[in-house]
Amino acid sequence: MRWLGIDLETTGLDLVNDRIIEVGAVLWDTERKAPLSVFSALVKHEGLIIPELITNLTGIKTEDCEEFGYSLPAVAMRLMTMLNKVDAVVAHNGHAFDKPFLINALNALPAKDVADAFAAKTWIDTKLDLPYPEGKGSGSMSVIAMHHEFLNPFAHRALFDVMTMLKIAAKYETSAIMELAKSPLVELIADVPFARKDEPKAAGFYWNPE
Repeated sequence: MRWLGIDLETTGLDLVNDRIIEVGAVLWDTERKAPLSVFSALVKHEGLIIPELITNLTGIKTEDCEEFGYSLPAVAMRLMTMLNKVDAVVAHNGHAFDKPFLINALNALPAKDVADAFAAKTWIDTKLDLPYPEGKGSGSMSVIAMHHEFLNPFAHRALFDVMTMLKIAAKYETSAIMELAKSPLVELIADVPFARKDEPKAAGFYWNPE
């Protein structure tokens, strides 16, 4: 089976006002547990200034995107050639962030077929769809990688985050992951006082700032 692992670096979390500044994509062979094709690109936008907070987090500067970046339509076409060869898309926290952010950005392009193609694919969220043993699936992706006995050398850079995510997924059965990915997504809300926040956290709940 072939998967397309994707990670985005963006100027923020707002789907409407923030922009993609880096895309990492890996076409992955689940049987060989190895990459078949790798794509990484900075994305440039006219007049965009990358906030200092994002530069401090990712290391990506405005001038990097201006000098080395590609337009989003050019990046989208490359992603489409990879998407046509895979059975599913993989992203960490993909249901909450990468999938809606990417599809929203692609919908703003003249060619709507790319956004539709991504929306139609099965999406695997490695935050939710891996059968982690208790205690090994919580925390940031870097922490989860440490639970699986390796390190991500460049956290918050798209390509390295994708490779880390796929290496974690490779430790589990593909069929079990696909079964979880195709199961209904149900949101459970722990309604507890703030003073008891550690109890749902210990049970695997995630904080929702809203």
